[in-house]
Amino acid sequence: MLAMAKAGILKPLVALLKNGVQDLSRSKAAFALANLVAHDPDQCTAAVDAGALQPLVALLREHEDGKKWAAYGLGFLAHGSEQRILQIAKAGALQPLAALLTDWTIGDKEVKEYVANALGELSQGSGGSGGEERKAQIAQLGALRPLVQLLMERSESTRDRASFALGLLAAGSEERCTQIVYAGAIQPLVALLKEGADAGTRSRAAFALASLCAANVSIDSSQLAEQRRAQVAAAGAVAPLVALLKKGGEDDRVVAARALRLLAAHSEGRRAQVVEALGTRVKLLMEGVERVD
Repeated sequence: MLAMAKAGILKPLVALLKNGVQDLSRSKAAFALANLVAHDPDQCTAAVDAGALQPLVALLREHEDGKKWAAYGLGFLAHGSEQRILQIAKAGALQPLAALLTDWTIGDKEVKEYVANALGELSQGSGGSGGEERKAQIAQLGALRPLVQLLMERSESTRDRASFALGLLAAGSEERCTQIVYAGAIQPLVALLKEGADAGTRSRAAFALASLCAANVSIDSSQLAEQRRAQVAAAGAVAPLVALLKKGGEDDRVVAARALRLLAAHSEGRRAQVVEALGTRVKLLMEGVERVD
């Protein structure tokens, strides 16, 4: 019944998105559509099939409410689907999303929070060349520095979404890692790791720091990666990572363990710091076991 009811609402909403005469009516349609598809993969696919992407992307260039709800909806539509991510990118969403991050005339701070989330979702992928191309394009469009600046906002949810995006964008690229660190990301990421209200927020900050500690999947011993690991340790990341390892959920502990192993690599001093903080857990961690009980 619920699926049928949603199906009956979906097509009129997409029609209003496409053909609405007033900006406000299209904005309200985008808001309603976003809430309709949220966390519902079947409705996400149905919305894309009904033609929602192009009008949502067009709305990113219109008035502030339209931009906000279009970014909000695109984040939901991208979530969990490589196919929809590719369709959204093909519809031309990356450029207007990145442009919103650098538009300092926007007064509603939730706009940039939703943009950061959408860019994070669009940075995910199966690890093939398509995902790397999207991440490179997002960086080339100038998104990295404004995402780092969002880490300094008072809103924890905005900081969380920025750390989510930056962790994914940093992964796999020495150049992007360098740009993110140069923009000043390490201190606010460590602060979020310490202060985050829930383990999920702290885990995403830990993931971003781990991505910066090694641009590649394997532990990178390059000079630049070593400098980043030294900066992360000096900023005080070890103790909150150990706290996340002890008190977080299983996925959180996997992320914390990876970050600690990366920090301990190629430095006796950092290794000793991690060993001291870990105590009896250190043997498992140093052997590379990610599930620490």
